This record gives sequence, C-alpha cells and structure tokens, in this order.
Amino acid sequence: MNITQEHKEEIQWFIYFLFKGTLNSELISNHRNYVQNLIDDPRKLIKCFEIFALNKMQGNDYQYSKQRVAQYIIKNNCEQEIELSSFWKEFIKVSEVFCNATFELNVRSFKLEELDGCGTDAVPYFAVWTNTIEIDELGLCINANEALKRANERLLLWDDDSLITPPFTEKELEQEIY
Repeated sequence: MNITQEHKEEIQWFIYFLFKGTLNSELISNHRNYVQNLIDDPRKLIKCFEIFALNKMQGNDYQYSKQRVAQYIIKNNCEQEIELSSFWKEFIKVSEVFCNATFELNVRSFKLEELDGCGTDAVPYFAVWTNTIEIDELGLCINANEALKRANERLLLWDDDSLITPPFTEKELEQEIY
C-alpha cells in the first residue's frame, strides 16, 4: 500500500518551500538568509524535517506543521522528543541522508549549498521516495531500503542517467511540484 496522496503532496510542498526560502512570511521578511544558515548546519536542517514529521504524525495540518518549523528556525528551540511512527522515521532517515549527502551511491554533482533558493531541485529526490515507499496495514514501511535506493538513484541522474537500472517508471517520477 502506498502512502496517501495528501502525504506525498505535503512532503513535496514542504521540501520545495523550505529550500526555495519561502516557507513562511515571517521568515521571508525577517530571516531572508535562513536557507543558507540551515544548509551551513545540516543538524538544524534535519531538525526542520523532524519537526515537520512530528507535527504531521500528531495529525496537525500542513500549515500548522510549517509554522512550527518556522518557529524553530526563528527561535532555534527544539520540540519535545516523542516516538515517531515507522513512516515518519523513514522520512527522517531519507532526509538525513539528503542533508548530510551520505548517499550509498556517490552523487558527484550534488552540492547541498546549491539548493539555497532552488526548491525545485530538492523535490525530485523526495518525490521518488514518496512514490516508492510502501506501508503495510499496520503502518510499517515494507520497502524502506528500496525507496531510499531509488531516491539516491534519482540524484544520480545529475551525473549520468545510464547508471540507473532499472529505469524509472512514470509513477516513480511523478511530482506535485514542477
């Protein structure tokens, strides 16, 4: 079973606006360089993903979840720690790999710092992940390693598309952000 269309869309929109630098109007007005600051410290960037995941797992809507991330960026204070569900744990894992560039398959041309203001460049990695990840009836991720591998391979397209086997399907590459 795939994740809901709503989760796919919200994750992709979050990634887009986070890296584009337009996550929140207060951040745009008063913290214009917040993306570069997050990129300079991947631990803070990962914390943004964790806060978003925590709020979504708790059933908070997209706008509220984005607002909580913005509050963290503005005030730099952490949310309380709680146990995340299997799906959101895997979301954090794929986010950490992305933020730290610790891909199983090295992507030579990937530079996190180049994503400052380029939200559309960050989305394809997460889109392939959201389109590949599957959960069972208990909410457990059943193909987390495969989804992470395919997301990694999507970034390899920046280097050389002949390296990808099997080729991507239309479903894998589908994204809400273009």
